[in-house]
Amino acid sequence: MSSLHISPRANHFSPFEKFLLRMKPSRRMHLFDSMAISDFVSLASASSLLKEITDIYKDTAWKIDDFFSMWFNTSLEFRCMLAFTGAIVSGSQAIRFLDRMEPAASSDLDILTRVGGVLSLVNYLEGQGYHRVEKKPGRKEDYPLLADIFALSSTAQFCKGGGKNGILEIFDFKKRLFRAIRGVDRLKVQISVVAQNPIHHMLFSYHSTAVMNYVSHDEAVSVFPLSTFVKRVSYPSTRLGLGREWNPSWKAKYEAKGFRFDIKSLRPAVVLGRRFVKDRCCWVLPHGGEHVHRPNPMKFPS
Repeated sequence: MSSLHISPRANHFSPFEKFLLRMKPSRRMHLFDSMAISDFVSLASASSLLKEITDIYKDTAWKIDDFFSMWFNTSLEFRCMLAFTGAIVSGSQAIRFLDRMEPAASSDLDILTRVGGVLSLVNYLEGQGYHRVEKKPGRKEDYPLLADIFALSSTAQFCKGGGKNGILEIFDFKKRLFRAIRGVDRLKVQISVVAQNPIHHMLFSYHSTAVMNYVSHDEAVSVFPLSTFVKRVSYPSTRLGLGREWNPSWKAKYEAKGFRFDIKSLRPAVVLGRRFVKDRCCWVLPHGGEHVHRPNPMKFPS
């Protein structure tokens, strides 16, 4: 863990800064763990000393290499593969990372990529000991994995732009563990092949605002951070009528994770109007240990 470099002008520190300096590192970690993410980021911008103190916590709480080590022997190699293929990690694992939670061994690691990135990702997963999950029994076609990959750009689904959900194909992989992790003896990775930029697919195809977060090779981004990580409320993104009996399976899934869904509020906890990825309303969290050309890489929208 990094150490603090205390200025000789320590008598100019505020009472709160002195309080933090006197705390044991473990107690300071516990204090920051209990703070809302928005409050923590505001604290980090209050003074140069507080930024140094909070940077130590940030590099521990949002350590992407530790997070990805659940699935891969060398996290940096996987991040290089994300960069090479233009793929992103999304879904519940992206939420857990941004929410300072441990990865869930029982859940898939969801990877979004376009057709051009599939072969490289599949080869990498197989090199990491993953094997493709067998297709559903009763299916007439039983082509080798490579044949399925090379045929992606000639399918009817590809010609339709992925159809309703924009997904061309889904490849599921599993790896058996020598030692179970929290009762789980297999790790799962899912590659979803999409017809457009993976980030655009997330924005225009995902069911609600709570899941519009992603992790790339060099940063993590939340498009609706205040509603997702502070208010714990999500808004459906569909343009179709919801109906009186609206209760899809994903709604119950995320309600079990502590989110509520708002379909009635006239003043939602999101900024309305023209938006784009990594605008001032997004939360952009660069991965630690990198030189970032941003004045405030931990800025959280207010």
